[in-house]
Amino acid sequence: MIDCMDIFSYTTANELYNNIDDLQDYLDGFDISEEQFYIRYLIYLRKKQLFPAIMSLIIMVNNNDYHFRYDREYKYGYRSGMNELLNLLEIYSKNIDLNSENNINNMFETPKDIDQLSNKLLYAINAMIQKTSSIHKILFSSLLYSISDIPSDIDFNNDKFTQYMLLYLMKLRNNKILSEYISYFDDSINGNLPKYSYRTFVILKRIGLLSIDFNSIYSVKNIITAEDFINRIEYKNQDKPDNRIDNVDFTESEDCKYPKERKQWISETMPGEHDLLLFNNSAMIVEQCHESFLLFAPFVQKGTDFIIFENNLWIRYFVEALDEIVQNRLDEERATELLEAGFRASLKEGAGTQSASWWFFFYLSTRDDYMTVLKALVLKQTAGLNWKSYNGNSESEATDIIFETLYGGKGL
Repeated sequence: MIDCMDIFSYTTANELYNNIDDLQDYLDGFDISEEQFYIRYLIYLRKKQLFPAIMSLIIMVNNNDYHFRYDREYKYGYRSGMNELLNLLEIYSKNIDLNSENNINNMFETPKDIDQLSNKLLYAINAMIQKTSSIHKILFSSLLYSISDIPSDIDFNNDKFTQYMLLYLMKLRNNKILSEYISYFDDSINGNLPKYSYRTFVILKRIGLLSIDFNSIYSVKNIITAEDFINRIEYKNQDKPDNRIDNVDFTESEDCKYPKERKQWISETMPGEHDLLLFNNSAMIVEQCHESFLLFAPFVQKGTDFIIFENNLWIRYFVEALDEIVQNRLDEERATELLEAGFRASLKEGAGTQSASWWFFFYLSTRDDYMTVLKALVLKQTAGLNWKSYNGNSESEATDIIFETLYGGKGL
């Protein structure tokens, strides 16, 4: 709420809104930040620059920008995003003759500036609209085509923001997650619950194109809060000495031998079948094979004891909950409450360390189906407790769940 020369001000931006050049100059005086996205998006609409407008819209929706967050029938239903996109295309179609010979030729030429890039994207979208009604397919194919031959010296006309978005779009393409990123946008504007795979989550976080809200750590879903659980466990263990276990015997279980052999066979005979390898890796996680499982849940079970790996003590509350569930053979309803309490307590405990496996637990906290994933992760311990959700196909279903969660697959 404090306006000063060094802080971006919505008040000043609104005062300058009628003069597009002055508004542009004002925005360019600040480093790029999420607060500016919507105003820059409106500028691109007024300039009829399709490429940066669509990219701004997609990023805002995917990052849960407040302009698309409230007053919707569904929490994730940003129908206004779809309306904005259709309005933008209508503006273009009224001003450009898509069927003129000159414009058709321009579609196949290398764009020299941002306006030509916007035109090329429009032609590609128009061609895709004739073939499919899927926004995902239209945007993915059109964006991919429009940046297929971008010259290194393209003229951005001093527009660093568009250059910034083009760089991210190319990073999404090069990391092979552009399709999933567009799919997330498509799900959002159509009222479906969007979910990034963990692989995409990690890549987006690394390249800085992910809005991270740590409030999911503190979400309370049942009567046992993280604080209550931490206090109970600390009281329970107050007289126990700290144990340090060295030289853990990694004896390979019989359940892990087959998927390990299958992994080697796939690698040698079908090296290009990445989905098969990833699905097999998901099966190894469900079986809690050390080489795969420890990357996401850094503990092992040895007999009736659970061993937590050094520098990962943040997960001890989750393990304590799991141990209590197994030892007391709790029913599914009670076990779910306890598992979540341990999950929330461990998230809170590890927030300061933020190890790789903690980030996986944090990622789960952002998904509405996190408990389903957690149950798939600890199926090895809980399968014999006669829960109603378990059946003869539970192991296969758990593998599908882990595969979809980690890699965005749908199972085989």
